Amino acid sequence: AVNRASVASAVRETERVDILCAGTDGEVTGEDILAAGAIVDSLSCDSDAQVWQLNENAQTALRQWQELLAGATASGRSVSDKLASVIRDTAGGRNLIEIGHGADLASCAQLDSLTVVPVWNRTTRQITLR
Repeated sequence: AVNRASVASAVRETERVDILCAGTDGEVTGEDILAAGAIVDSLSCDSDAQVWQLNENAQTALRQWQELLAGATASGRSVSDKLASVIRDTAGGRNLIEIGHGADLASCAQLDSLTVVPVWNRTTRQITLR
């Protein structure tokens, strides 16, 4: 979510967007689903953007993101504060806490704090930043 607007902007004009969640130990993780939902939401919110056909996973991710947004509003908290609170209970959040980096969760939850976009190079099989 730290770069959701940049990612959405970079792919907005493409015909198809696939968001791949890394997961942890072969399992789907809540923080990945929320990040995917945040990106889908950012793509969908632009009134000039194309209408996206969402598969079931994208719909689920978007729904979970929108539930987080509603929860933040209902509790009077910022989205970033609510996100940090929620990811504490995800596999990635628990892993950070376990290795003594629980304080990093607040940074991980800062929406649009970075402008970098990961780019996959099929030839070199590397991810670089743009």
